[in-house]
Amino acid sequence: MAAAGRGVRLGRSESKAWTKLCGKPLLWHAFQNAFQVKEIELIITIVPPGEAASATAAINKWGAPIGIKIIEGGEKRQDSVRKAVEALPENCEIVVVHDAARIFASRTLFSKVIEAARRSGAAVPAVGPTDTVVQLDRCSDLIYLDRSALRLIQTPQAFRADVLKEAHKKAVQDGIEGTDDASLVKMLGRKVEVVEGEVSNFKITYPEDLQRAELIISSKNVNR
Repeated sequence: MAAAGRGVRLGRSESKAWTKLCGKPLLWHAFQNAFQVKEIELIITIVPPGEAASATAAINKWGAPIGIKIIEGGEKRQDSVRKAVEALPENCEIVVVHDAARIFASRTLFSKVIEAARRSGAAVPAVGPTDTVVQLDRCSDLIYLDRSALRLIQTPQAFRADVLKEAHKKAVQDGIEGTDDASLVKMLGRKVEVVEGEVSNFKITYPEDLQRAELIISSKNVNR
């Protein structure tokens, strides 16, 4: 669980994972969905450097039905995930990389990417864009792209452990920085299976996203 982001775009002083949403930190909300996924046996949580002790104390108070391991992240997200990969148990077969800022990923979505990773070695969820998408050329002119062929990649992403370890090792050796973990796997020349993502699985990045998430949670609580 990647939770080492600083949350600068949220306009908050605390780390993004500890930003409160309906009275609970984002990380707490992210855990609730992961706890429901029967295939998950351990959650390695990556927190900002210097926050391992405070994160451990907070998470211990929440209680968890599965194991939680806290590690401190690196300078960049890729460094953080690599440290988590290095901390995997030796008997781990499938790794799921997820962002704490995507608190609405469903149990079904987790299971779909895990199943696809067992089958193909690597899998990502994706949704199609609904807006018109353009590319700017060097003269700032608009190049219209075929929307039907484009996809927006989400997390959770799932991988066979040996594949993800190899991808991160190769990235360090070659000095490569990918846009996500799946991009590192693609650089190995391996297939990444794409499964249908969820529009509701948006990433909380800006204050407007936090307000949207609050409305969704509040609505669910009212309708229970």
